Amino acid sequence: MKKRKIIHLLSVEPPDHFFNYEPEYFNSNFSSIEYTNIGDYPHWVGFFRADHHAVAAKELIKIHPEYDVECWRPYGNKITKVYKKSVDGIIHKVFPSRILHIPQIGHFTWSPEVLKELEKESAENEILLNISVGHLWFHMWLLFKLKKRNFPILCVHRSGGFKKFYYQRLSLLKKLIKPYYLLENIVEVSSIKNADFYYSGSMVEKEYMRNELNLNNVDFFMDGCDFEYFKPGGDKMLLREKLGLPKDKTILMAIGNFRSSDYGYDKLAECYKKVKELDSSIQLVMIGGYKSEDVYQIGLDAGCIMVERVSKDVLLDYYRASDFFTQALFNPLVIENGGFGSAMIEALACGLPVISNNIIHYPGSTEERAGIGMDMQTERDLVKNIISMKNNLESYKNCRLLAQKYFDIVNTRNVLANMYKELLKKYYAD
Repeated sequence: MKKRKIIHLLSVEPPDHFFNYEPEYFNSNFSSIEYTNIGDYPHWVGFFRADHHAVAAKELIKIHPEYDVECWRPYGNKITKVYKKSVDGIIHKVFPSRILHIPQIGHFTWSPEVLKELEKESAENEILLNISVGHLWFHMWLLFKLKKRNFPILCVHRSGGFKKFYYQRLSLLKKLIKPYYLLENIVEVSSIKNADFYYSGSMVEKEYMRNELNLNNVDFFMDGCDFEYFKPGGDKMLLREKLGLPKDKTILMAIGNFRSSDYGYDKLAECYKKVKELDSSIQLVMIGGYKSEDVYQIGLDAGCIMVERVSKDVLLDYYRASDFFTQALFNPLVIENGGFGSAMIEALACGLPVISNNIIHYPGSTEERAGIGMDMQTERDLVKNIISMKNNLESYKNCRLLAQKYFDIVNTRNVLANMYKELLKKYYAD
């Protein structure tokens, strides 16, 4: 008898710097993983519990234990065969993939092994493929290859955006040099049309796909967080003592890597210098990068407390020890395509109001949005709004409830589960 199987596919291989560490380093400092030792470099393959597709899979089996659930990802050209491991009742598989990097053009990846395994699974079981979309060539290639499939495909946007938006932000000279951005946009749009349904975490992207691409199988969706886990709690002063944070300051927290070329928190650090000149009672704590990244020293020089990546439990302590939160992004492409952000949801769940341009992706009303925080269109706005929020924290006392209304994982996991049910019914008899 054929099984009903939901396959969650992450479309990106692990970054190279992961292999500078031993797997136990992740377990001790970041998030829990399982791994298999192999003989040659990279010496181990990892199965990461905190990856988007793994979190979604774990939430699914809580409400639908009757499904077989698997997590797949390409692993790059560092391995030559498929590895698999059972993690928390979910089969994880990593696949060899080919990589072609052409400077100034793109990073191309594909995996015949993934395609072969999908063909095998679709012949033996009733499967549904959930693809985590990062606007990468891997899932473009895969969607074209699966155009004549006999199983449903759901795409869930996780990061990145259509190349059209990147092209629009180029200077005139670069537009002349990089017209292939528009070609890539055409290719990706064509590939996405092969999916049965597309969930976007970006309101901007959703409107583009609905209004300009005339796609009616698109909607907004953002994974929530566990509001029973992420919530206010504990004695704030005792937590600060435990974490080595000042007890006499109002603490502003930020999460993200320490690369100026990515999150761009070098601008946040510079703004913090100006904040301190106006209000010395505010302390900025940045969490989530590495000492080797350039913003680490920039932050220290600005007077920030810089904390490398920490485990989920330690991160919860930092949320509970803080007073408010910022995801201070200024790059329009990151803002428009990056979605609301999991860290902002977790902060709100812990009762911290937020300052970020990414609140444009909050799905509630304008009045509700004003209850969770503020935007910051310019660096001057960021400085002003940090001080304003610090002096008016009581105005945001309902931020947790307003976030829970739309981002409680108890509800968001049902959105995906209901879509699975609908798509399975479309392809297979009950």
